[in-house]
Amino acid sequence: ISNTRGEIKWILRRSVRNKFYKLPEGINKTDYLYGAYECIKGRHNKVWIVESVFNALTLWKYGIPAIALLGVGGGNQYKMLLQLPIRHYVLALDPDEAGRRASKILYDKLSKSKLVSQVQYTKEGVDINDLQDKVLDLKIILKTCVFLHK
Repeated sequence: ISNTRGEIKWILRRSVRNKFYKLPEGINKTDYLYGAYECIKGRHNKVWIVESVFNALTLWKYGIPAIALLGVGGGNQYKMLLQLPIRHYVLALDPDEAGRRASKILYDKLSKSKLVSQVQYTKEGVDINDLQDKVLDLKIILKTCVFLHK
């Protein structure tokens, strides 16, 4: 995991048998955004926000710039997202209760100074990584007040 200057700060490890992540001692994952440096370096104006590194890697594989929150977001990540030279964020967090709650928080934090859209999933419980190349067919909707009341 690197900082926004591209300096590698730590290595994230994950078990292949379950979703257990191993972080180095003393690391606060909400101080980092996976993929932020690549988005800055590539001068991408539209970037998708997802929960996991695997989701971000799937998007990059299909040519879609993405940042992973390493979870549902928090801490310094909101401030970092606001400071990045990215104009348009596409919220693509998992289509479950935690992902919807986190998407609302992100919308509230980002929409005052950034353009914010959201992926419209067709099935509950299917995230970006599950979709693979079908991610290219997802509809993106501009956020409206309707979203805030769901």
